[in-house]
Amino acid sequence: MTDFGKTGAFGSKRYNTILSELEYALKATSKKDLQYWGLGSMKHLGKVSFRRGKTLGLTFLKLARFFVREAYQFTGAGLKGNLSGHAKRRGQDIATEARDAIGMFSDSCMQIYYQVREDPRRMAPRLIAGMIGLYAGSGGIDGDGGIPDSDLLLGIEAHRSILTHSVLPGIIVEVATHSTIELVKVIHANLPEQHDKLWDIWMLGGAELAEDLGIGVSAGLAYHLGIDATLDGGGTYKDLPVSMPIEGHQAIALSGAVTEAADLPNRRKKQQDRDEPADRGTG
Repeated sequence: MTDFGKTGAFGSKRYNTILSELEYALKATSKKDLQYWGLGSMKHLGKVSFRRGKTLGLTFLKLARFFVREAYQFTGAGLKGNLSGHAKRRGQDIATEARDAIGMFSDSCMQIYYQVREDPRRMAPRLIAGMIGLYAGSGGIDGDGGIPDSDLLLGIEAHRSILTHSVLPGIIVEVATHSTIELVKVIHANLPEQHDKLWDIWMLGGAELAEDLGIGVSAGLAYHLGIDATLDGGGTYKDLPVSMPIEGHQAIALSGAVTEAADLPNRRKKQQDRDEPADRGTG
């Protein structure tokens, strides 16, 4: 059996072992170190939220212009008796913007593909992490399910909540995975001498895997929200504080898709910049 196979099996016994080792290490870790980790996690939350918020802010400015322009054009189309033609053009515009967002996501996937071809041993696990994140964020090729549609657990009346069909899940996943890996770094030296190999895997390559998982989730969210804004554009948000026409709901979903998609190239570039020194060192 390969090392991956040995570390891959994850039954309840192993799960309980890891939890007990975590408890052991936390008790042996100083309060100061844990406070430092907590502060770092909060800073990372602020950094991630600011980064997405800046992109989302620019998107909302575009939305504001969209609503003003839409009201003007809708009124003009109504006076001319051409509402059906206006609605058709708006649908085409939204579809074009969604295709642009999904196109950015496709470019990111191609970059990962070429990296796997160049260094399959190192990059294959990262590709798997990214694909897991992609499926979790998108729900599959049809854009149904995944993290966004987890609001269905609260009933069909809660479906398409702004809490799940927005950039918020991407922020939560990115911060949670980063904080988990940083916690492993803090407590690793305090684990029992004989501990599960998974801790060592997380310590050595967990940061890369966590980042690829987060990037995959963002790409999946961009895809899912893009589908919601176009092919599944008849759905409406159930917990907005104000009512708005269906185009407004489509625009909100599209703003989330564009924000997540626009965030991908910068994160991928930073990841590649960190990888380059290691690549040169192994050359």
